[in-house]
Amino acid sequence: MRYSFLSHEFSERVPVFGGEREVVVSQLTSTVAGDSSNSHSVEIQSHWGTHVDAPRHFFSNGPNIADYPADHFVFTAPQVIKVTLNPSELLKFDSLENMVNKDCDLLLFKSGWAEYRPEPIYFQDNPGISLDLAMMLRSQCPQLRAVGIDWISVSALRHRELGREVHRIILNPEGICSPKLLIEDMNLSDKLCGLKRVIVAPLRVAAFDSAPCTVLGEWDD
Repeated sequence: MRYSFLSHEFSERVPVFGGEREVVVSQLTSTVAGDSSNSHSVEIQSHWGTHVDAPRHFFSNGPNIADYPADHFVFTAPQVIKVTLNPSELLKFDSLENMVNKDCDLLLFKSGWAEYRPEPIYFQDNPGISLDLAMMLRSQCPQLRAVGIDWISVSALRHRELGREVHRIILNPEGICSPKLLIEDMNLSDKLCGLKRVIVAPLRVAAFDSAPCTVLGEWDD
């Protein structure tokens, strides 16, 4: 088996929707200073870095991250679709030309936008997902449990109101079929051909609407 991280690590600064933020790491104890061990604290927010959105993000009656059982985060039928997206462009349903496998449990859109992650364009002119694609993913893919993207958000910053509606369509706990989790700001730079299984491990904090997560991909070779 071969494994690879499909999530980004945290560094001193992290791109977030519309800007950048500092990850505050503080050393609490130090062996150099004479303490018996080293320990640190870290200050981050639930939507920083690679993270997974649960329905609670937009719906007070929706489940939060800690409400899901462990097996909900294990995907054995992932599909990867390569797309090309310009700044602020919305990925549309008709551009996929019936490429979506309706039996997949995880759909990953690989755009290559992760290469812009160190640059302002990544969080200022990010692409997004259109309303028609959001409705298709929600209503026509009954086995689908999560959608992952390698850009900052399914909401394009320059189409913010539309992006909020996209979130609502996909996350609505009372909509047709079941709500889908959204995994944003992924690292899909690896060769994903033959991807067999994906494991998403969110930071499980009670009442978190969404959470930073580590994502692992598995291949047979």
